[in-house]
Amino acid sequence: MIRLRDLLRETDGDSQRVPTLAYWENTWYLLKKQSDSFNTPDRNTFAFGGLFFFFDEDEGVLELPPQKLSDWRDVPDQARTVLNNYVKRLQSALVELEDDVRLEVDADYSMKIRKM
Repeated sequence: MIRLRDLLRETDGDSQRVPTLAYWENTWYLLKKQSDSFNTPDRNTFAFGGLFFFFDEDEGVLELPPQKLSDWRDVPDQARTVLNNYVKRLQSALVELEDDVRLEVDADYSMKIRKM
């Protein structure tokens, strides 16, 4: 049985392709040149400061699970400030890339880094 994601990967148009693990590794190395906050990718884990993104093969994105505020600071508002600073720094770094790569952030600070 042919899976839909396999069909998408086989199409000729770049906009139809699901980014691979190799794509994200190359992208992460470019980001690492910008800032030491980007750690060297380790298998399918991509660390930025204290955030650990994981490669989602089906969507071709890097995903960060929802964050518990108590893991970041004892006071929720302080935790939000820390996480908001990470979001701003990450967005600023992504803007510098040649590819159109965007950060999506939910209210629970779950995140996806996606190639548009």
